[in-house]
Amino acid sequence: MKRAPLILAIGAGLALAGAARAEPTLDLFQKFCVAHHADRAKALAAADAEGSWTPFPPAMLAMLPESARGVDPDGRMKVESGGAIFLIVGRADTLPTGQKIAVALCVVGAAPGDSAALKAAAAGFAAVPPAPAGNVKDADIYVWRGLGARHVAIPPGESLTVSPDTSVLIVSGNAQTAMVGLVVPTK
Repeated sequence: MKRAPLILAIGAGLALAGAARAEPTLDLFQKFCVAHHADRAKALAAADAEGSWTPFPPAMLAMLPESARGVDPDGRMKVESGGAIFLIVGRADTLPTGQKIAVALCVVGAAPGDSAALKAAAAGFAAVPPAPAGNVKDADIYVWRGLGARHVAIPPGESLTVSPDTSVLIVSGNAQTAMVGLVVPTK
């Protein structure tokens, strides 16, 4: 089977020792996901324009939990000396808070990753209180309105509507991987 060597090579890259810093992951998240408001085509085009990202293998995408990849996922990755960095885009029909609404999602992660440092950096970026965890285990979720640097928290329980300034940030991780994602209502 031709996929097995590819999956093993990617797995070996992901398992490389070395501590990843949260700041580069958050920087890439802002560059690909925030700057393009989770727009699938624009986020992928931005990664492709750098020239160092390769398509994320579909078999690997299928192994990710749906909360990290959504439906109809696509992605890019790059393996570096200290591990791997990935960008995943997709769509879903439920917000991480549990509300049923169509959304676009854009996730950047690192393996290995420092999830505690990434959570702290993401909380500083969100600059609003965390929302209830909703349907995503072991994640910090932030919900706000506002584009740019000024974020205004949306109170828990308030129904989110499709708006160009509504954003949901979710950050999670474990000992192997740290991820931060932007979820934006689309319709």
